[in-house]
Amino acid sequence: MYYEPSHEGLDRVQAIRYYSRMQILLTVAPLLQKSSSPRVVTVLGAGKEGQLWADDLYLKDHYSLPNAAGASASMMTLFLEEFQKQPGNAKISFVHLYPGLVGGTGLTIKGLPGWAQVLVDWIATPLMRWFGYSVEEAGERVLYAATSPMFPAKDRQGREEAERGSDGGKGSGVYLAQGDSTVVPGNKVLSGLREDEMGTKVWDHTNKIFSSVQRS
Repeated sequence: MYYEPSHEGLDRVQAIRYYSRMQILLTVAPLLQKSSSPRVVTVLGAGKEGQLWADDLYLKDHYSLPNAAGASASMMTLFLEEFQKQPGNAKISFVHLYPGLVGGTGLTIKGLPGWAQVLVDWIATPLMRWFGYSVEEAGERVLYAATSPMFPAKDRQGREEAERGSDGGKGSGVYLAQGDSTVVPGNKVLSGLREDEMGTKVWDHTNKIFSSVQRS
């Protein structure tokens, strides 16, 4: 895997994984704020958050397949937490979901060396079909995340029965759901990133990118 910039200067894979989704979120925010029971579900890598480099959120100098996957998951969770803090957004519920291994999706990984592509095609993909979730079950799990009362918004009453959110608090409004519909109540990686104020840095970085793209 290698860093492949788009005309905006973003890695193309990261643009699809992270930036495009957060742009959609910002675009529909006024509609979410007017909804009676708004919820956002984004399927990526909840609970699989990885290292971020404050001076290289683009990953130009730290790009690799594991780094890109971990960074996009971290940026996703942190951006959702920061978005929720904005005026009018505490009524919105957010679920960042990691679907686990799902077979039969036609997944391809661009840029792998030949030997690695053989392993993916002939070993990893068949194993995902045998031991992973089916497409049908994965879809049902996403539907559950989108509709379950266990993932209430932060400002909703009666949160005692709610799941624990990404910060470990019950009913905190941002949840890290897994493929079996359980949740991860935060983790050491996220705690460290928050201590380094990476949430604010990710928020500012992302909005700066969007403002630059809109002006171009």
